[in-house]
Amino acid sequence: MLEIFPFLTWAAAITSAVLLVVLWTLGELRRWSLAGLLAWFVVAAYGQFFSGSQVASAVGLFLQTMLAIGLVLRYRLGS
Repeated sequence: MLEIFPFLTWAAAITSAVLLVVLWTLGELRRWSLAGLLAWFVVAAYGQFFSGSQVASAVGLFLQTMLAIGLVLRYRLGS
């Protein structure tokens, strides 16, 4: 498979990780929501980067992207 922009596979994971830290330091995330979002991040990252299957990798990338979008919206809307 030809990867035109190989850094794009890392963009969602980096965005998610940074926003998890930012929202936690701002006090926007409670204990259980932080635990759930961290679990989501770990499962998506495992599927995206460490699975041997292309389908699992695509699902992991999708989950990571959805997490990043949700965290960006949460940060921008301030809720």
